[in-house]
Amino acid sequence: MIHLHAARIDYTEFATVSVFAVDGALWGYALEDKLRAPGVKVPGGTCIPAGSYRLRMSRSARFRRWMPEVLDVPGFTGVRLHGGNSPADTEGCLLIAANRPERERVQGSLEEKLASYLARRIRRQAGESEEAFWARLPETRLTVQDGPLAAAIHAGGSPP
Repeated sequence: MIHLHAARIDYTEFATVSVFAVDGALWGYALEDKLRAPGVKVPGGTCIPAGSYRLRMSRSARFRRWMPEVLDVPGFTGVRLHGGNSPADTEGCLLIAANRPERERVQGSLEEKLASYLARRIRRQAGESEEAFWARLPETRLTVQDGPLAAAIHAGGSPP
């Protein structure tokens, strides 16, 4: 099994920031939209709920390439792990990046590095299509864990 982990460490008025790890090794950061009270969802402006989710590689019609997709997120569809820099780039997805130069900003996309890491777990067969190749990806899960400030925000407080 391949395990990705986003441990939330900072909550702002516009963003949620996590440290991002793959198979126990720290890779960088994940930036999402802001955390809201349970049951409150603003389309394109709310981070996904904390939890453990299946992940697969699928072809994105919007981005026109194979990308990690997070599955079975309650109230969300089309959640991807991809590059970007600010909350304006998330639209409900997780931006994965190597650096965090500012509180609500990340840079240095890890999307290609993650795709390469996942691809190394599969041996490509001659003449195999991209779809068949990625269908053989071992079980992969993303765990998103709230930090200590989440309880106050869920109770109606605002981020510091």
